[in-house]
Amino acid sequence: MEIKVGSDILQLKKFKRSFQKYPQKFKRDIFCESELKNPEISHLAGIFSAKEAVIKALDFPAGKWKQIEIGNLKSGKPFLKLQPKLNQKSIKSCDLSISHHGDYIIAVAVFILK
Repeated sequence: MEIKVGSDILQLKKFKRSFQKYPQKFKRDIFCESELKNPEISHLAGIFSAKEAVIKALDFPAGKWKQIEIGNLKSGKPFLKLQPKLNQKSIKSCDLSISHHGDYIIAVAVFILK
């Protein structure tokens, strides 16, 4: 058994500036259709940060953004859905956390691998 952890922190105003400069690129290359249902910039920044945390934890190659989908349970707790194209490295369990505080967003992904 192996435990993997990834984290990411971002400044909301920097993310907002990048998103507003290249909105179509973000929508086309990074976010899944389901993630765009809530277009609020702080929500999208949280999803972006969570995807970064997953990529870091599982050492996925760059450019696999849309193969990582972040959703929310009715309680608000985030969850992860990986597309079958990604080698899921025998994931036994996964937990995600996304926190917003002022102009900062942090995400942490923890995996237990078989």
